[in-house]
Amino acid sequence: MAKKRFTDAEKWTDPWFRKLSPETKLFWAYLVDNCDIAGVWKADVELASLLIGYNYSSDTLLIELNNGKDRIQVFDHGKRWLIIDFCIFQYGILTPNSRVHAAVILLLEKYALLGCVYPIDRVKDKDKDKDILKEGGVGETRPKLEECKAYFLELNAPLEAEGFFDYFSSNGWKVSGRAHMKDWKAAARNWVRRSKSPADIKDEQRRKVERSREWRPPKEEECAPPPKAFLELKEKL
Repeated sequence: MAKKRFTDAEKWTDPWFRKLSPETKLFWAYLVDNCDIAGVWKADVELASLLIGYNYSSDTLLIELNNGKDRIQVFDHGKRWLIIDFCIFQYGILTPNSRVHAAVILLLEKYALLGCVYPIDRVKDKDKDKDILKEGGVGETRPKLEECKAYFLELNAPLEAEGFFDYFSSNGWKVSGRAHMKDWKAAARNWVRRSKSPADIKDEQRRKVERSREWRPPKEEECAPPPKAFLELKEKL
């Protein structure tokens, strides 16, 4: 599928880009061309090395590319790289009414980045705005440990609660280490999904199927009797 994207012509005068080695400049161009429409690249340094003709190291690339400023954020246990400013540069503020932007928003939701890394142009809700500090902080959306434990219990993952709370407390409740979190429950659900192994997910799906097969509608004698007022109204009709 053909892709056309904006390119930053001013990068050639950027001191950071000028100091990159020729090989890293080429990798940066490869990265921008091969990420998806949300700026996320499914990390495959081996393939990039093969196509470019240079043996790259992930650690060296990240050090060079993030020199002086965070440009790449690694997530999903190292499986994906996010170009932090990609969406801002390509689309500006995302608008759900735009077909192109809508597709980007769907991907950001999939990666649990929506509303956390990129601004979205929506009608302001005054009640929701009260939960966010003027400086863009977390405000009232920052949960307490007891709230985390209660919610993770609902998710059938009580042992994950303290790890989740400690991790985000240590980084100021930021997603990808950069943007303030706006929906901690969504982040908690994503945390649980990532903590499960493929075997756990498959077993959970199997149990859901088994429960659906065991369900049957209740018999008449098992149902609670209708209230007296309902019976009186039925007789009048």
